[in-house]
Amino acid sequence: MRSISRRPSTPTCSSGDVGQVSIAGLGGVVYVDKTDDMRRKTLAAGPLRLNGTTDRVFLSTRAPCTVTIRFLAGGSSSRKTGSSTTVVWNPWHEKASTMADLGDEQWRSMLCVEAANAADNAVHLEGGERHAMVSSSEPRPPEMGSRNRILDLLAGLSPQRLLKPPFGCLCR
Repeated sequence: MRSISRRPSTPTCSSGDVGQVSIAGLGGVVYVDKTDDMRRKTLAAGPLRLNGTTDRVFLSTRAPCTVTIRFLAGGSSSRKTGSSTTVVWNPWHEKASTMADLGDEQWRSMLCVEAANAADNAVHLEGGERHAMVSSSEPRPPEMGSRNRILDLLAGLSPQRLLKPPFGCLCR
């Protein structure tokens, strides 16, 4: 028997400031905290908000996750099939400075929410067996009533400022 744990390509979303992002759909779920000696913990009810180095393997997750960028009240929704694990990762400034492929401040504008089959949810295949995993992400427009918040936020900003993160690009 062979154990396989593979992830589709890592989605990297620009949020402008990862501290302004929340991730719904993982509340109450057990996860492995790779930043705390692989300890198992349970996320409190409600959305996840990052406030430091994060590398979590959420177990037995099949429901969609919704990433919301607070100041826009919009974001994205991800769905998956064939995946029972969700990985949430951001190096924060402590680890970003040691990574050759990530600049010292680029950690602020990235968030990885990945579909996987890892840890307790690893897929075990016998010779000749197959397993398919599909992950998709769709933009989620701002909620009704948030248009005025967006206009208020953007009022008075120069066009040059609007073209730079956090405003210029939501996803790469």
